[in-house]
Amino acid sequence: PALQHYSRLFRLLALVHYALHSVKAGWFQLSRRAVGRRPGSSGLPTAVLGLRHHMQLFVSTLQRYLVVDVVAAAAARLQDRVAEAASLDALSAAHSAFLDECTAKAFLGAEGQDVLRTITDMLSQTFRLRNALDAVSGEGSQLPSAAGALQELLAVETTFH
Repeated sequence: PALQHYSRLFRLLALVHYALHSVKAGWFQLSRRAVGRRPGSSGLPTAVLGLRHHMQLFVSTLQRYLVVDVVAAAAARLQDRVAEAASLDALSAAHSAFLDECTAKAFLGAEGQDVLRTITDMLSQTFRLRNALDAVSGEGSQLPSAAGALQELLAVETTFH
């Protein structure tokens, strides 16, 4: 079961990292779109620009929470418990407590499934935004037209908020 805990935790961290990459790539798309335009004009609705900013803030805050507040904090406590352990059973108990704490605080336990589902749904919106921005810039093939791409951007904005 320990490997399953680690696998679930690392998959969540990888998903968050990829979402952050997608949001950053969206910023790159927006900045490329602004080249040659007057300052502050990307040709996209202001709501889309604000959405990308809100997504960046959400995903980077979530990543910091998971890495610093969950894993690093629990690892520091594990290190203290390991240093104080007098037996193999105490080491095993310390490790189990570490995994239980990380699982619970990362919403991976049974009681956190609704929150986890909401988080993964919000992260999926970053991928939709990236695909829509690719389509608007002509680099994607998911949407047939610029009008359809703009509709998708606005749909992502509505869903994320």
